[in-house]
Amino acid sequence: MPAKTFSKIAWRESRCNPKSVSAVRSTGYPDIGLLQIQGSWRTVTRQVCRLKPSESHVKALTRLSCHLAVARYLYQNGGLGHWKGSSK
Repeated sequence: MPAKTFSKIAWRESRCNPKSVSAVRSTGYPDIGLLQIQGSWRTVTRQVCRLKPSESHVKALTRLSCHLAVARYLYQNGGLGHWKGSSK
């Protein structure tokens, strides 16, 4: 993941706050963490972060290690398109 690009996205999306959680969106979930990953990515988050069935994917996305692993997965499977308005 390009550090310069993602540092700009992190500042824009959460002001570099890994615990940032937005209001609930139309998907029924908030945007979460440093890069404001959509909470609707629950299946991906569960798989990438190897969550137990009882673990909250929303809470897991506030852990930096899980958040960055999901961001990497999204970047590798769709590029910067997952972050609208991102600069290249």
